[in-house]
Amino acid sequence: MVNILKEYLVNPKTTGAICPSSSYLAEAMTGNDLLCADCVVELGPGTGAITEKILTKIPQDCTFFSLEINPIFSAKLKEKFPDATVYSDSAENIQKYLEKHNAKECNTIISSLPWTFLDQQTQRKIFESMHNSLSKDGKVVTYSYLHGLLFPSGRRFRNLLNQHFPNIQKKIVWKNIPPAVVYERKK
Repeated sequence: MVNILKEYLVNPKTTGAICPSSSYLAEAMTGNDLLCADCVVELGPGTGAITEKILTKIPQDCTFFSLEINPIFSAKLKEKFPDATVYSDSAENIQKYLEKHNAKECNTIISSLPWTFLDQQTQRKIFESMHNSLSKDGKVVTYSYLHGLLFPSGRRFRNLLNQHFPNIQKKIVWKNIPPAVVYERKK
């Protein structure tokens, strides 16, 4: 089993968590909209706590893939979910993989990226990639740890989120270590 704390200590910019997401956070991230999705993209799945929930909710004919930049997590995800498609690449490259799957856009992007650890340029590139990859009525769901919102990078994340996806809905998931704020918004 991958030691998520060790990966966090080695490289916190690609591993923003100290333990896997709780089942409460996974449920809040996936909701019920996935039941009729055509194409779902997951960014930064880490150890797969949310991936597992996604796979139970998407239809059999749904195009689904994950982008995980950490090669150790990527390899473990491929072992854990042999039927899921996992690419070891940056979230900036969503379009590349949509094209690989003969899809122009996706219905839903579910992101567990460590936003508060990413520099401003990387945050902007990923937000543009997400915005450009979503269908007209597509939805983005992401989260940030509650304490991370106190940092300048956390405030920058919220500002970018509001620029690309205005009127976003928020809810706090207290039953997670650490507590997380889930953001959900249609394009």
